[in-house]
Amino acid sequence: MKKRALDFLMAACLLVCLGFLGGRMSVMLEGPTLSWSQGAQLVRLPQLSLEAYQVEENDETPEELMVNINQAGEEELCQLPQIGPARAQSILEYREKNGPFASIQEIRAVSGIGDGIFQQIREHITVD
Repeated sequence: MKKRALDFLMAACLLVCLGFLGGRMSVMLEGPTLSWSQGAQLVRLPQLSLEAYQVEENDETPEELMVNINQAGEEELCQLPQIGPARAQSILEYREKNGPFASIQEIRAVSGIGDGIFQQIREHITVD
């Protein structure tokens, strides 16, 4: 699969380079074929599906997971759904600046954590 992705990327780079070298051009998509209006050049690319390049995310959080947001470090915070290193760092910075969270609802004051993310993590966080 990596070879297919690399081949696709190389073909895309080649098309961009040809576009800059060839001056103005218009690209018309015709299935897996791209055609240029200038010079009637045709380049055939392999037919690829986007599913082959999508990264599967394991967003399943164990029901028993419980994270104390007043004590957790970055690694523990990253176990929560939708919390990656950047959001975990924002939580830590907020906690350092404002002191411990008084309630789990206060985490919504952290930049990048709104009601949607709060709804996904509320069953897995505590302040006790």
